[in-house]
Amino acid sequence: MQISLSYIHILLVVWFLALYYGERIYPRSAISACRWPKDKDWPSDVHPARIALVADPQLIDDHTYPSRNWIFQRISEFIVDVYLRRNWVYINSVLDPDANIFLGDLFDGGREWSDNVWYKEYERWNRIFTKPPYKRTIMSLPGNHDIGYGNTIVYHALERFSMYFGEPSSTVDIGNHTLVLLDTISMLNTENKTVYSKPYDFLNRIINTPDFYNQSPRILLSHVPLFRDPKHPCGRHRESKKPLPYVKGYQYQTMASPELSQTILNALRPAAVFSGDDHDACYVVHNYTISSSNDGTSLENQPTASASEYTAKSISMAMGIGHPGIQLLTLYHDTSDPKYNPQTPSYATRICLMPNPFRAFVLYISLIGLTVSLSVLINFLPEIFPSTVHAILTRRRPLYSSVPYSPDSSPESSPTLHPVSGGLLPSYASEITKQSTARAATTTATSRLSSSSSSPSASPEVPVRKTVTFALDESHNSRNANFTALWRRMRRKMAQRSSWKVVGKELAYIAIPTFLYFFFLSRSIYNE
Repeated sequence: MQISLSYIHILLVVWFLALYYGERIYPRSAISACRWPKDKDWPSDVHPARIALVADPQLIDDHTYPSRNWIFQRISEFIVDVYLRRNWVYINSVLDPDANIFLGDLFDGGREWSDNVWYKEYERWNRIFTKPPYKRTIMSLPGNHDIGYGNTIVYHALERFSMYFGEPSSTVDIGNHTLVLLDTISMLNTENKTVYSKPYDFLNRIINTPDFYNQSPRILLSHVPLFRDPKHPCGRHRESKKPLPYVKGYQYQTMASPELSQTILNALRPAAVFSGDDHDACYVVHNYTISSSNDGTSLENQPTASASEYTAKSISMAMGIGHPGIQLLTLYHDTSDPKYNPQTPSYATRICLMPNPFRAFVLYISLIGLTVSLSVLINFLPEIFPSTVHAILTRRRPLYSSVPYSPDSSPESSPTLHPVSGGLLPSYASEITKQSTARAATTTATSRLSSSSSSPSASPEVPVRKTVTFALDESHNSRNANFTALWRRMRRKMAQRSSWKVVGKELAYIAIPTFLYFFFLSRSIYNE
């Protein structure tokens, strides 16, 4: 029985393991490292409501990279879509939130698309972000890339978004909290009453609900962050060294206006605010005045309050940050629990970083370099490998043989080495070694004769030392000659087109199954 391997099979196994690690094991383990937050003052046995806040997936399209040709654009979409899909699957299967809420900018060019293109992108969205059963998944909060911004809102895009995803402004009751999703982008419109009247009417309606402020705590969700001092630091979780600026441009504004921000804070009096749009993390505490239009209290005597705002990271790898993420939010407000303390915070939050989007690519690029280098060396410079290693890599003789080795075995009965693609096996190097050994033996004999004839009484150690020295010199010269010969031999082989054809064929044997397996892993994640 004979067991043999070739380096092509070995590399295929290495590639398959690397792909499975990069596409399955590493992403799952990275998301598994996230932990749902709990306030230190909450009871240890409490099970708070768990919400995953997802900001700015912003599916890339032809508007994202207009300078890229069609092929690179499709490749970019494929890679980013798989990254988003894989993260979405493991967020729901590993972290297991009770609800998922998106904070806007679902698409990148949604405000620009015709209906035909938008419907295709909507189907693409549903393939990536399938709604998991038995979980609340809310996608109705629009971003400026979905509908436009302020006075430049595309009304048809707003209507279309509302028709397929739901009302942009709404409330959701989870964990004895009222989550207020507010379309602040439309509230910044001052020209089209049809646009700005809906979110204002919604806000007035909920705050006029009887006993509104004495009911459950409120959490505000907005796509655009509320106004703060542009010089205010954003905290240690922000990747950019610059704070959140206050600038305007085509179809965007980095913050809500100061007036609108104070109006919203005063009306809702939220326990916390969560926003998106910036793609990077930012933390700030808003201080605001609790005013009432009919209580007759002067502005100086009106009470104040504060609310923390957390701007969530983008979940996408294509939004200009090195570490995409989501915001984990837990809510605990059980007034019926005898252990409940109304003075403790009713929520806790932390960032959950998504898998490093470039780690797998670094691994794959390194393996490509190893694969190409090994193929070139085996075909153009086989003499650098020991004969046994070369035989294992190239399947030129058995790795294990059922015939036991015997010193008296004839050459005909022992396995022989055959020529390999690109040249002979180490017989060339063996011939040089035999010649070097013969020259060393001749030098040794000559040294002994001259030493014994010139100095009969000399110590025997002297010629031994000379013999070793001469032998080492011959060995050094032999190695130099060997390396020179190997280099010349490799150059001759590399000049032969047939040798490169062999290398190309071997690389194709590795590349084709590897690519098919990568494609299988990428597509199968859509079935999970």
